[in-house]
This record gives sequence, structure tokens and C-alpha cells, in this order.
Amino acid sequence: VDHMLISSPVPVTTETVSPETRTEAVATEKVATIERQVLTIVPLNTQQETILLAKDATVWVTEETPEFTQAICESLKQNGLNPEIVSLDAEPESNLAGLIILTPANLDQTFMKDSFKLVQRVSKSLRTTGKSNAAILISVTQMGGQFGLNGVGDVCPVSGGIAGLIKTADKEWPEISCKAIDIQNSGDVTKSADHIVSECLLEGCLEVGISNEQRYTLELSTIKIDKTNKTNNTLSSKDVVVVTGGARGVTAEIALALAETYKTNLLLLGRSKLPGDEVGWLKGLTSEAEIKKAILAQKGKGTTPKEFKPRELNVACQKILAEREIRSNLERIEATGVKVMYRAVDVQEKTEVLAAVEEARNTLGTISGFVHGAGVLADKLIEDKTEEQFSQVYATKAAGLDALLTATENDDLKIMVMFSSSTARFGRKGQCDYAIANEVLNKVAQQQAILRKDCRVVSVNWGPWDGGMVTPALKKL
Repeated sequence: VDHMLISSPVPVTTETVSPETRTEAVATEKVATIERQVLTIVPLNTQQETILLAKDATVWVTEETPEFTQAICESLKQNGLNPEIVSLDAEPESNLAGLIILTPANLDQTFMKDSFKLVQRVSKSLRTTGKSNAAILISVTQMGGQFGLNGVGDVCPVSGGIAGLIKTADKEWPEISCKAIDIQNSGDVTKSADHIVSECLLEGCLEVGISNEQRYTLELSTIKIDKTNKTNNTLSSKDVVVVTGGARGVTAEIALALAETYKTNLLLLGRSKLPGDEVGWLKGLTSEAEIKKAILAQKGKGTTPKEFKPRELNVACQKILAEREIRSNLERIEATGVKVMYRAVDVQEKTEVLAAVEEARNTLGTISGFVHGAGVLADKLIEDKTEEQFSQVYATKAAGLDALLTATENDDLKIMVMFSSSTARFGRKGQCDYAIANEVLNKVAQQQAILRKDCRVVSVNWGPWDGGMVTPALKKL
């Protein structure tokens, strides 16, 4: 249920190349293939080097149940370390050598943001220690020791998102040993604590599961894309699929493909307001240069602001282009003969999503699935990212999914598709919030696949596609 589709072009160097070489490289890139890789759990039997923290080094442990937290601390003491139990709002010390985040089985809505803020606050201390000696950053979840691939049990699947933070820190802070650990709750807290601490003090795999005395890690297995493989619950013209992410970019293309393939009706949810008819003075203008020139020509005529700064001019131009894209895509979808409804909502606001879905249910027909494609980016390194940036990126994915699940909890869904990211699988510099949020989608998908046996549930960990959130700068990278 946790799948990844990866575009696999031949890498194009950023170094200076001849025109002939560049043309050949671009031509090669255009015939990139798509691979389908499925996440699997595999035994981990290799030996790793021990991490030698300084004797009596201070290691913070966040609060979980008293028994479990104390057992972790006792095991740390037995390894010559100085554990301190802290809350998520703790202020850092200058000589901190480690932070172990124990993720509760049932966490509140602020846990991920508070964990990010704690990691951000301790970053300077941990990095300084790591450069001179050794330092660790660890998360511990309790999803069965196999990262929820065989079910998360009674644990909140959102807890699995913490691994996205650890994997991103690993990319940004090479001087710190980072690891995401998942355990099976065996009932013997002392033994579990000893296993966890032993794993904390080993180099090696970034993600390690511990279950029944066995260590596991995650790998990707390539599986052939079978276009002939149909589910028993094929969509039809009687169904309605909800698509978040609006009528632009890749989600619009997928909405169109659903309409063409299955004739299913669609509810599209986007941030942009449904545009009206375009003003006459834009008729026939296609390039950005032509549009910007026309905008400037209108100043003083009462139709646009009299003064435009370069940034404001660019925003005005992009708004026009976005509205054109929405109109065009809605026309393309309607041309297939399906019924399509577009509503401007904030997917983070549950009441707005519930109202739009209920309207579609009453107007278009049976709600039979959703595609959660909404997402925003605010790339900054962990130490530079603001709380507001984190909250916006995280909530668009996580709160948006929660709203969709609530809105469709009583519907007999045939499909449930979540647009996750390769950032969640691997971590990525500047995208800790995006990694966390998309790991939440992955783990919720694993839970929902077990709860809804007759529903096709998939979390697609996309690489970057050409369009949407991929800017020209990111495309070069």
C-alpha cells in the first residue's frame, strides 16, 4: 500500500558542456521511464560500529509513559550516560549529546510541530557536540517493529510521521547520528528499553525496526507496472471522486484521466476561487511578456492598480495564467461528458471540506473515492524554518487528509489515493515539514488498507514531476 513512482532520467550534469552534448543529454532525459517500487520490510543482520558518546554525556529523553521513559533512562545510565527526562518545550543546554523522542501511542495535534521546534532548539548544541565528539538524534515509534507495514494496531498512525523529521535531519546534519526506530510493544519495558538504547548507540541504517528479538529495515522492491490489472471495484459513471489540489497541475491531469477512463463524476477542491470570464484586453495574449505589457498599459484606466512593483506585476501575471489554466482544465474535463463541480476551500478547514463533499453527495451522486493531491512547499533548513511555514506545509497534507477521512467515513469507498513524496521516503534538505506530512500519509494509508479491505488504498511517493510545485530552480537540481 506504500508505493513509489520514480522518474528515472539519465542525470544531466550542471557543469559546462558543449551544445552537442547538452542536446544529446536533454534528448536522453525526455525518454525517461517510470518505475514502480513497493516498500518492503527485510531482516537486518549486519553488524554496525558502536557510537562512542562521551562518558556521562547528557542525553535528553522526551516524556512517554512513566514506566517506559524510566526504563529508557535506566538503560542509558547502564551505558555510562546521563539521561534527563524533558518535555517538548524544554530549552537546550550547551553540552547536549543526544535527544531521544519517544512518540506516544496516542498523540495530540501539536506533537509533530512541538517535536520539530524541540529539534530546532537543540540543533546548535547537538551539532557542536557532534563535531567535537559524537551526538545522536533518535525517534522511537511503537507501530509493531515493522513501521506499520503489517498494521499499526491501536497506535495512532500519525506518529509514524516523526521519521520524516529524523531522515531530513540526517541529510542536513552529517555530524549527528540520526535514526528512526520502530518497536513492537512486547510488554517487557526493560527488555524493550535495552534494545532501543543498544540501537541508539549503533551506526548504520537510518530506519530500524525491532520485533521479537529481530532487527528489520525498509527496502524498495521494483515491481512491473501492470496496466491490465483491474480491481473488482472499478469506478463508473454513477460514482463521484473527490480530488484535492484544484484544477491545475498534475491533479487536474489525473482528474481528466479519471473522467476519460471511468466517466466518473468529480468534485475538485482547490485554494483558488473559481474565475469568471477573462477581461477583453487580454484576448489573444499568450506570453508572459505580452500579458505584463498589457497590465502596465491598463494602469490609470481604473482596471488595475496605478503603480506596479516588479513583484506585484509578476503576481498579477501569474494570477491571470492560473485562472486560464483552471478554465481550460474544467472545459477539458466537462468535454468528456462527466459532471464536475469545483469548490474553493481550505482543505485544512474540516467544516469547509465536509460542506463541499455533502453538496457533491446531494448533487453529483455517490462518493466512491478521493485523491488527496493538495500540497504546498516552504523550503528552509530546520534551523531557519518558521513555525508558520511548518504549520502550513504540514497541515495542508495531514489536516487535509483528516478532513477527507471524516467527510467520507460512512461512504463505501472504492479508491483512496494519497499523493506522498520521495521526500518522505528519503528525507530532503529544507523539507522536514514536507517529509513529516507525507510520512503521515504513508502510515495512514497502511492503516486504512487494513480497515477498508474492499477499498484500493495507495500512497504514491512521487519524485518531482514537470509542473506544479517544481520551480525552474528545482527542475535544474
